[in-house]
Amino acid sequence: MKVVNSLIENCFAILEVLATEARSMRLSDVADRLHLQRSGAHRVLTTLVGLGWVEQDKATDFYRLSLKLPAIGYRFLQAASLPDVLQPVLDKVAGETRELVRLAALASDN
Repeated sequence: MKVVNSLIENCFAILEVLATEARSMRLSDVADRLHLQRSGAHRVLTTLVGLGWVEQDKATDFYRLSLKLPAIGYRFLQAASLPDVLQPVLDKVAGETRELVRLAALASDN
């Protein structure tokens, strides 16, 4: 089970590193940033490319996130009601500021 957890942890760590970079990254940069062996990082990246989560530029071999993750986030926001999604954030702001926090939406027929 530890090997599976390690693989899953590496997978999400790679996704997070790619998400925090404004530019595409080389395999060596990803591996170095996460203190992973390049062979292990390459296996995970190859799998993520095959699954459509990551794209690899064939000309440079650089990696970047695909649009799959934002698309899933968008579908989640469409399916969930906005107040349900935002309520934990509103509760946190209210707790930190000790103020009443309300959510309002402007509706327009135009």
